[in-house]
Amino acid sequence: MGTKVKFVVVILMVLSLAGLVIAYFFSAQQENLLLAVPQISGTAFPIQTAQDSSIPLTFENLHFESVFAINSSQNVVLIGTNHNFPFVMNFNISHGRFFREDAVRYNHRVAVLNERAAFELFGTTEATGNEMTIRGAPYIVIGVINDGINDRVNVYVPATLLGNTTETIAANLNLSPAINDITILNEWRHMGITRSQYDFVNFYTLRVVIRDRVVLAFAVFAATFLLVGLVKIFNAIGGQISALRHLAREVYFGELFKKSPVWKLIGLGLAFLGVLGAFILLVMDSLMRILLATDARGMLANVQSASFATQISEIALWYNMSNLFSLSFLVFYLLLILIPKRENFICARGDSK
Repeated sequence: MGTKVKFVVVILMVLSLAGLVIAYFFSAQQENLLLAVPQISGTAFPIQTAQDSSIPLTFENLHFESVFAINSSQNVVLIGTNHNFPFVMNFNISHGRFFREDAVRYNHRVAVLNERAAFELFGTTEATGNEMTIRGAPYIVIGVINDGINDRVNVYVPATLLGNTTETIAANLNLSPAINDITILNEWRHMGITRSQYDFVNFYTLRVVIRDRVVLAFAVFAATFLLVGLVKIFNAIGGQISALRHLAREVYFGELFKKSPVWKLIGLGLAFLGVLGAFILLVMDSLMRILLATDARGMLANVQSASFATQISEIALWYNMSNLFSLSFLVFYLLLILIPKRENFICARGDSK
């Protein structure tokens, strides 16, 4: 019975570890995204200031509208943004192209649909060239974008057509090797975006925490197997100590290395100790990063933003799932350690009777 329980616990540990790995890979979609989210909803930021930034930035202005296309109306999410949007968000263009900087500066009436919107409005994902009516004005569809949102009809237009201010601003740390989070935060500070008014959500920091949890889980597995191997090696060495002394007296040391496996066992044991030491350093490094990531643990709970809500909810989902998988892995690992002790206790009581 005990063996079956241990087997089930090990399977649950493996499933928890697999869940951590899945959380790590699925959190990669927006891993380089850095958001500045106003602490008070309605905080206005000039679009033109963001347009003039030396770092590629983007933003979203969300509006719920009814648009007209092919003799029928459709409720959509109308999103005002700039020309950097697909590059910062790392979205692919399915058909046509995204609008350029001139379209934002000079209020060109052009629109880009997500794949769901293209299908709902025109019955095809190759909707480039079609015309639609937004707020009584004609717009030309110039592209279809795969924004990863299948449950929402999104229509992207130049932001200046919907207003001159925005709230949430986003940057991508992977657009240039010279860009890092410090560079972007300094740029934002000069633009008036400071910690006194905005929360900063660094998706990369969150993904690093998830990665470190995966590393720790694998390290626990590896360290356990190493310790079991070390115990077996030292037991084997202990049983050959007397033979080692006899050989040391009777033969040359060269013959000793050839005839006795004890030196091989000692070398293997030292190698195991070296690998175990490396794992300990790796574990300590990962633990320190997790413990120091205090902003990453609390930032999602404070972010209340309609813009980029999908991206925030996605990274929050996998971050919270990694919390669950990490906790379950730890619980099952402790159970695996405690089960043999419990069995021995029961056997000892049975023998005493």
